[in-house]
Amino acid sequence: MNKFKNVLLYFPSIENGGMERNLFNMFNFISDKRLMNVYILTNFIEKKIKKKISKKIKIIHYKSKKKILNNRYLISFVSFLYFYSVLKKKFSPKNSLIFSAQNSSISILLSKTLNYKILVRNGNHPLGSLIYSENKILSFLSFILKLFFYNFTDKVICNSKQSTNFLKNFIFPRSKVKYIGNSTLLIRNNLKIKRNNYIITAGRLSKQKNLQTLIKAFYLFSKIKKNFKLIILGEGKQKVKLQKLCHNLKISQKVLFKNFVNNPNKFILSSKIYVCSSLYEGLPSSIIEALNLGTPVVSSDCKSGPKEILKNEKYGYLFPVKDYNALSKKLLYVCNNYHKAIIKTKKGQKSLKSFQVDNVSDLYMKEMNKLFFK
Repeated sequence: MNKFKNVLLYFPSIENGGMERNLFNMFNFISDKRLMNVYILTNFIEKKIKKKISKKIKIIHYKSKKKILNNRYLISFVSFLYFYSVLKKKFSPKNSLIFSAQNSSISILLSKTLNYKILVRNGNHPLGSLIYSENKILSFLSFILKLFFYNFTDKVICNSKQSTNFLKNFIFPRSKVKYIGNSTLLIRNNLKIKRNNYIITAGRLSKQKNLQTLIKAFYLFSKIKKNFKLIILGEGKQKVKLQKLCHNLKISQKVLFKNFVNNPNKFILSSKIYVCSSLYEGLPSSIIEALNLGTPVVSSDCKSGPKEILKNEKYGYLFPVKDYNALSKKLLYVCNNYHKAIIKTKKGQKSLKSFQVDNVSDLYMKEMNKLFFK
């Protein structure tokens, strides 16, 4: 095996979402610059996202037989055995480390069994995801297991300062936990571009994204601003439920469901306001990307991230989680004071340098190199 340093990205299920875009911005950069060899260990990868991964990144793919292995715990166990075999035969702990993007318990077990160094990336705020879980008992067990296993890692990277401070209360030594924000490809946009009367959001149609609040707020908003439309980019289990809500509120003609699109920037650029209505987040890349494109942002003040990116409304607008009345008022305020919103957005654009992919990649490289020489 090549003595060049290897990063083994453990990512069991790779779908077309913000976390995936963020990580592959960084790993494409690291791989293309030949800073390290990058390998992906995965069970499943969507074709849409596979096309966006650098050809220099090698994919080690365990194709789970979903018809036979319907249980995700059984799939995890079998894939653990498969990746154990791959790591044992093809890689050496001396010049390789595991970078865990998902299912940290399994990746930590792999690393400890085979004596690999491991870096775990924590995405969503742990407490936020517990509070708004549909199954509190399973989520509490998952929460406890996560905190327990994190203590056996070599490094935990959080993408928000709020998550970092929270985890430092449970992980020892506290120095294991470090903050590094998400990465993005900066495209400075001309703020004078003509925009249509669209309000837009993007992401998975899941409970976490809380699109019911956005739809109810838009219903109230559209009573006053009758010539606006709401665009929802994304796919997910809640689509039918959300469409039914639009039907019941009699706004179906004004709400456009676009699924995932190859070029979401085109839609965000043509819209007047970007909304994040989430119950919880890590550091939402969608807000960074909207600011980057010069689109004013209104976001829930959820755990965690939006307040950090928007600097407590210096660069955008916040509303209390699940408060659709407050969101409706914020949307009206932004529309009626759009010049002020653009000024905030322009300031926000100038603040995004720390999220630039080369800067974020450099910070991750420093942490990974420390583990190689630890």
